[in-house]
Amino acid sequence: PMPASLREALKDRLAPLPPDALELARTVALSRQRLDLDTLAHALPFDDERMMRALDELIAEDLVVERQQGEHELVDLTQARLREVLLEAIPAEELRKRHQALGEVLERHHRHALGLYVEEVAWQFEQAGLYPKAYAYLRRTAHRHLNRSLWEEGLQFIDRAIRLEPKARPWLLLDDADRELAELWLARSAALYNLGRWTEALEAVQRAEALA
Repeated sequence: PMPASLREALKDRLAPLPPDALELARTVALSRQRLDLDTLAHALPFDDERMMRALDELIAEDLVVERQQGEHELVDLTQARLREVLLEAIPAEELRKRHQALGEVLERHHRHALGLYVEEVAWQFEQAGLYPKAYAYLRRTAHRHLNRSLWEEGLQFIDRAIRLEPKARPWLLLDDADRELAELWLARSAALYNLGRWTEALEAVQRAEALA
């Protein structure tokens, strides 16, 4: 847990912020990875001029940092612990809607090159309680890792998808739900086999066969 003294110190730093700067900081805090300016512009409820003014205020207060990466300007919080303080005052339902909105912005803005963002999109929809979309993106993330022979990483996302599947299933057609879950168990088997965990790999195949 964050020490109470640190929490209060961070709150004191945030208290004088103008509304636009606070809104921008909260939007950045929603994401677990740096946001590029184009995505941020689409996620904020005000125009680019106000966004840049708010960004300058946050940089001047050393609350966010802006970095160049290739052709993109990326924005992130200067301290990870700011994230908790920025988001804790937001009511649960509003926070859910904010995660949904950011997930939709990321999904739409990067739809033709989603590979770098698919894990973040999955997480945003999971936080938003949109389980079918989170489930689909977790499966996609898992396969992305497996295709690169990243067996441990792929297995982590497969297991997350399997745990989430019961929450997604009510919104799926029965045949689709069984087929997708069987594919996950087969993917789990492949990952385990490549990790030398052969007994578990066989058990995963049997789980897939039971759904056939």
